[in-house]
Amino acid sequence: MNATADAKRQGYGWYVVGLVCALYILSYLDRLILGLLVQPIQAEISVSDTEMSLLFGMAFAGVFAIAGLPLARIADTRNRKALIIVGVMVWCVLTMAAGFARDFPTLLACRIGVAAGEAALLPAALSIISDLFVREKRSLPVSMVMTAGMIGASASFLIGAVVIDLILSLTASGALTTSMAPWRLTLIAVGMPGIVLGLLFAATVSEPPRTAARPDEVSIRQTWRHMVDSGWAYFGMLGGVALLTLIPFSLAAWFPTFLIRKFDLTAQQAGYSFGSAFALCAVSGSLLLPWIADRLSKRGHGDAIPSIAAVALVLGTPFALLAPLAGDARTAVLLVAPAIFFLAGAPTLATVSVHMIAPPRARAQLQSVYLMMTNIIGLGIGPTLTVLLSEWLFDGPADIGLGIAALAAITSPVALIILFVARRDFARRYHESAKEAISNEP
Repeated sequence: MNATADAKRQGYGWYVVGLVCALYILSYLDRLILGLLVQPIQAEISVSDTEMSLLFGMAFAGVFAIAGLPLARIADTRNRKALIIVGVMVWCVLTMAAGFARDFPTLLACRIGVAAGEAALLPAALSIISDLFVREKRSLPVSMVMTAGMIGASASFLIGAVVIDLILSLTASGALTTSMAPWRLTLIAVGMPGIVLGLLFAATVSEPPRTAARPDEVSIRQTWRHMVDSGWAYFGMLGGVALLTLIPFSLAAWFPTFLIRKFDLTAQQAGYSFGSAFALCAVSGSLLLPWIADRLSKRGHGDAIPSIAAVALVLGTPFALLAPLAGDARTAVLLVAPAIFFLAGAPTLATVSVHMIAPPRARAQLQSVYLMMTNIIGLGIGPTLTVLLSEWLFDGPADIGLGIAALAAITSPVALIILFVARRDFARRYHESAKEAISNEP
């Protein structure tokens, strides 16, 4: 391949990465926007804290997990581009439909559909990206996609605040006359851009040839056998990070509401302050932590990824414990920022690890296993467990911040032990994967 053709191929690869990043940002925006809309939704619809936690927790995560594995198998065996397009259209339309909901069951049905649509994106998209980049250059694009998720998570608060402010301004000036509440218009507005990007993806992205040849490698049974034979390489690394994500998912779900309830902030103020901290710290953590792990791995430290995840857990947890105890909103946001940097940045390490140690034809399935674990444990259990801890140990809704702190105190030691146990098997599998990549080179 000459230099011009190689540059063109690399440019196209990065174009696909950019488009996938944009879609992933929107998926997180549609997924987490409810965290900012708890108060206005509860003011109009009779929905409890526990029911709200189900909407952005288990109702979403359970469907996401159940749909994830069969959709990942489709991504490993069928047309990945078509799968992504269908998924994008489904989740965007149902995000907009949630803006018309009049009761909890309707909101629940919309969230289930959003989860099913979003489950198609990441395994298929990362499988495509892995076929567009050689192994040695794969870490950066995968890290960028995962960082895009962090941008989406933080943008859900910032964009939500901007949209609410804009709608209120237009309504007050008479430029917009509508009987719909701002939270409804927010859901409609955030669902629309994904349809445009989905159509752009359909028109400009082609299904790339796969890098692996043996069709028997896509079997679910063989994928499971590979995980078991790898000892704690997958179960420890992915399971430890999945437990770790209980904390950032709980923060994303409830910290804005904590700021509103304890310090009397408006939804816009909470969105701007927490969203800014989340955006800066989650993005920088998602880029810096994999970069450090990559540097250490290249120096022969095969256990670098689980080790960095463990260090991030140790450094981030104290701030997650202290932030809800702050005496004012500014201090609370300043304290939560380091927790977000380390704990929201660490999940990127797990995704990078899959694409560094997994067989090519099983990447989407193994990525889906991680997403299943993360969504069931982190997103599914985290927000609801936070509510339950605040009710069991403290004074309920008024002490939702203390529920976050209790969750961090309980889960962090368990996750740390699992990550520590995973280090040796992960290093062994990392070096085996490097040898397999060399032997498969033409």
